[in-house]
Amino acid sequence: MWNEHYPNYLDSIGQDQKILLAPLNWGLGHATRCIPIIHDLLDRGNEVVLGSDGLALELLRREFPGLQHIELPSYNIDYTGGFTFSFLKQLPKVLLAIRKEGKYIAKLQREYNFDIIISDNRYGARLDHIRSIILIHQLQIKFGIPLIQEIGKAINRRMINRFDECWIPDFPDYRSIAGDLSKTYGIENAKYIGALSRLSIDKKKATQDIGIILSGPEPNRTDLERKLHQELCHREYRISIIRGTARSSSVYWGKHKTIDLANSNEVKELIETSKLIITRSGYTTLMDLYGQDIPTILIPTTGQSEQEYLANICQAPFIACKENKLNQIDELIQHQLSKSD
Repeated sequence: MWNEHYPNYLDSIGQDQKILLAPLNWGLGHATRCIPIIHDLLDRGNEVVLGSDGLALELLRREFPGLQHIELPSYNIDYTGGFTFSFLKQLPKVLLAIRKEGKYIAKLQREYNFDIIISDNRYGARLDHIRSIILIHQLQIKFGIPLIQEIGKAINRRMINRFDECWIPDFPDYRSIAGDLSKTYGIENAKYIGALSRLSIDKKKATQDIGIILSGPEPNRTDLERKLHQELCHREYRISIIRGTARSSSVYWGKHKTIDLANSNEVKELIETSKLIITRSGYTTLMDLYGQDIPTILIPTTGQSEQEYLANICQAPFIACKENKLNQIDELIQHQLSKSD
């Protein structure tokens, strides 16, 4: 299956070691793709302490209520406008947050005495004298402006190379999901570990037409929910939606089933019982859905070059729909549903 990671990727980690696992809180994908790693570590007898903030930390608390959780400093990423503009505007703030995070990790180390730190995209979650691993698929950042792209790549490479290892949740061969994003050019410590998914999908008889899975930073998540509601709620589809937020909402889906912050079993159930999935083209979502042969409409976040790239390189049963073309989504739904009949 596509969503199986390499079983030996943890061989270099001792079974009695204490590990801080720290995913970035930007959408829920960084936290959810760490779930199989956490299970593997626990199965080996490792002690795992979870560190994050916001919704990512809340999700991990619900998945692993018996584990110790630490709130880490937030990067406070404000995703408005195009990705390139946001990157330039927020770069000083993010670099300052990374530095602050590094100091906080050093303080935690004095208290907890970790053997290993595993970071998912948290560049400050590392220490020079502790084995530090970064989990990341976007080694080659894509921007719309060539000069900015080269600057972004250089900064990214420098930060990744500060870690002892770089774990890439992808395959190095024809099975690659991330395409050019996961190429290791300039990365000295790279190790492919295969695709990661918290789900083991067993397709069932569909009880609904459409399953919608939302996530990602605000205000984009809410904007997409409102647009989908406007296009779909008055139609005769049977819909279930995972909203991917703990915030209250003015969007009312009426007779349709809604879940705010779903656990793994609820996401699995929605995918297994839906004829069609509508979701963002986030990388973790693609790892969950690849190889499942489930008709899917991918809506990349406008201006987020990574999601736009991933949506463009995906093949059937995936089909991309730009957010400004949602008035055409009913036609795409009919096209995709015809494949599941």
